[in-house]
Amino acid sequence: MVPDETIFTIFVELNRFGKELEECETMLDKWCFALTHISTLDRLPDELRTEAFERLFKACEIARFEPEVKLTYEKDLFSMNWKPHSNDSNQL
Repeated sequence: MVPDETIFTIFVELNRFGKELEECETMLDKWCFALTHISTLDRLPDELRTEAFERLFKACEIARFEPEVKLTYEKDLFSMNWKPHSNDSNQL
């Protein structure tokens, strides 16, 4: 098997990342900032208003739910996505 030369890996030590959001120029900087500070943000900063960061922030909000609230959320999510099969034998 020949490795794909277009795929590469970047390792980042987030505890060494010290830039403030205003100093973040690249997308990598913004990701490092978001991952470093996500637990202390009460809202998503305007500088990070993209679909990817909004999804990250939403996932982190859900992860912080209390266990009972999380269970209710997951049950509601499941019930919204559940669709009966068209060939269900219980149909009249």
